[in-house]
Amino acid sequence: MGLWTPGQFSWFATTRTGYRAPPPLATGTCRPASAADQPPQGPKKSVLTGRGGALYWDAVLCLARVMMTRAVIGHRKGFRSEDTMDEFDPIFSEIDRLIRLSRLREIEFLLSADAMERVGLMKGALGRLEPGEYFLGTGPSTIGIVSLRAQTVVLGRPPTLLEGPARELADCQAVDTVYFVPREISRTHARVVRQVGSFGVRHVLFDLHSTCGTFVNDVPVDPAGPGVVLEHGDIISLGPSQTNTYVYYRAMPLRRRAAVAEWEVAWAAGEPSR
Repeated sequence: MGLWTPGQFSWFATTRTGYRAPPPLATGTCRPASAADQPPQGPKKSVLTGRGGALYWDAVLCLARVMMTRAVIGHRKGFRSEDTMDEFDPIFSEIDRLIRLSRLREIEFLLSADAMERVGLMKGALGRLEPGEYFLGTGPSTIGIVSLRAQTVVLGRPPTLLEGPARELADCQAVDTVYFVPREISRTHARVVRQVGSFGVRHVLFDLHSTCGTFVNDVPVDPAGPGVVLEHGDIISLGPSQTNTYVYYRAMPLRRRAAVAEWEVAWAAGEPSR
């Protein structure tokens, strides 16, 4: 039996938890979406939270461990013909195995680590940031902290060796070429423009006619539109699968951080607000 297909994985998660699995990752080329293509949507409530969400992720972790074990065993025993993508050069199967194994080990690490420890690491790192605006990369290819102090920041990816040179290089480059070909991110995908006025400082996100589109809180950004003014906590996705994501984050001044921390301690202790 080979590795489970996306359909089998969805069935496994659904039957074990009663919750619907996330949408499958987009593959191949896709067209930019427009607001007219999308039905009106209210606030979304994630089905991957609460007790049912915990059961779902337990099932994901269990499946990841099974798949990882099989990938290791398959390497030790040698590849079978049904698992080999190229009968004449097994290096392709070995590359595929290493890619899958590294992703499964990352999933195991993320789902088995203590949630409070993970949040504590994030708070400690973000607490040392200078006041200002940032993109916090939350996807496997976007992970990291991007400062938005510059007048413009272009999001994209580096061109592959199979492509010609880009007319413009992205300031912030994510690499989503898992199998050495682009998936969702265009070379110049989106642009963030810093604006200063009577309103203070704000950032506006524009889609640069990317192949797969840019989304803010699941809503597509119109490439021909005026852009989207970002607010603290907005989720930006390069492509519809929510794989290559950033969170728009405003780091507070130190005094305000201390006040918020004091309020959090008082709230946890049940003290009345002053």
